[in-house]
Amino acid sequence: QPVFGHAYGGFWVRTAEFDVNEAHNGYLNVMLELGTVGVLLVFAFVVSMCRTAHAALSQDFWWGALAISLLLMVVLHNTAEASFLRTSDFLWSLLICLSLLVQKLLSPETRVQSEENMTTDSKMEGAVLAAHSTREAPTGRHIPS
Repeated sequence: QPVFGHAYGGFWVRTAEFDVNEAHNGYLNVMLELGTVGVLLVFAFVVSMCRTAHAALSQDFWWGALAISLLLMVVLHNTAEASFLRTSDFLWSLLICLSLLVQKLLSPETRVQSEENMTTDSKMEGAVLAAHSTREAPTGRHIPS
């Protein structure tokens, strides 16, 4: 069943006969369980996450870098282990949570809120720099720095 696979978890139902319960390759596992459609959907998620993480680099570099790093780690990890689409797998669950967090970071409400915070922060920084640029002598005279 190359198009739709054997259903989620359906390929490994007969593990008692063969003593095998996974393919030890995430891509092959998805292909066996969900077919070509499942592999294309996983590929679409990875590409979407990659684009989102790249866009997040301009908003918040560290969250974007974390998302790209974790995505790369999960993609490479699935060449030797099967963790795609397994909610019990820590890497997959972490990737899903991080993708939701990065999506929230890029949402319009968050952008407006962060721009307002940046404007307030830059005003405060300007006031602090202005206060430090001139020092008062004990006599009350201004001494330029």
